[in-house]
Amino acid sequence: MRILLIGEYSRLHQTLAEGLQTMGHDVTVASDGDGFKNYKRDIDLSRKSSSLYDTFVSLSSTIKSFADFKGFDVVQLINPAFTPQNVRVNSYLYNKLNKNNEKVFLGAFGDDSYWLRMCMDGLLLRYSEFYINGTPTDLSYNKRLVTKWIDSGLEHLNRKIAVTSHGIIACLYEYYKAYESDFLQKLVY
Repeated sequence: MRILLIGEYSRLHQTLAEGLQTMGHDVTVASDGDGFKNYKRDIDLSRKSSSLYDTFVSLSSTIKSFADFKGFDVVQLINPAFTPQNVRVNSYLYNKLNKNNEKVFLGAFGDDSYWLRMCMDGLLLRYSEFYINGTPTDLSYNKRLVTKWIDSGLEHLNRKIAVTSHGIIACLYEYYKAYESDFLQKLVY
């Protein structure tokens, strides 16, 4: 089976690739190496800085790489922000992946709008980054997450991918619970 894993969090995709390869699958990992962690990958999608020049170089390289991402049996995205490009670019790239490959799966492996809304609700989990013992936390990091993921283009893309992907794969109980009420039929843990 030909498998493409796009994006990286804490070496999850590289470790999965190694396991799948020992089982005889042809696996390609395309990522930015999870930023400063610089994990191994087959195709580099990193962006050196947010300067106009580095952004252009990264965008050109990413679009060129994605032009070759065709004919895979399975594509798995680390989350809706699967490249360091902006939300419009990731939406465009997702559409290409969905059109040119057999099946595309969304990974629920970290911060995303479904998880964040569940944490902000404070009812399902006894603790989260947003509530400890029923008391809301007031952390600046949480505020940045809300700005990034809630009522934003990224939240819209998250919904689009969750609805149109072939399945959603969660690696932790909390991520599973975040998607369970809306996507139980296509969700696995």
